[in-house]
Amino acid sequence: MRYCGSGRLAQALGREVTSFENVLLSCKSRGDFQPAWHCFANTYFFVPVLRNDSGEQTKDFRFSISTYPQDGKPYVLVSEVLDRLQISQSTEAIREIGGKLIGMLNPELGLIIGLSEGGFAMPADLLGWLRASFQRVAP
Repeated sequence: MRYCGSGRLAQALGREVTSFENVLLSCKSRGDFQPAWHCFANTYFFVPVLRNDSGEQTKDFRFSISTYPQDGKPYVLVSEVLDRLQISQSTEAIREIGGKLIGMLNPELGLIIGLSEGGFAMPADLLGWLRASFQRVAP
């Protein structure tokens, strides 16, 4: 798990610090990320996708995958704020809740959450642990 940014610079520059980001910053300062995982599971994120269908609803799609330069592994970039994603002509964005999103991802994929200042990387092994944890507490 890698986190870049403190949030103070973003606030000084007038950039929006989201609710998940506030929880993440608080968890980072305390050194306990457990509350962040609960918040992540219940937060909606925009996710770039490549559509395989047409029409008003996107049901058949593939996630737009990038390579994280620091480890060379595949990641999906997500954000609570649509403007933080780079949406090209070939991609669109869907909005999905974090807990469901990690269940939809291939186990080899990680997530990078776009923040007001940098990003927060969640490698595939962390997502695997979260996926297993969420399944144990599912009703």
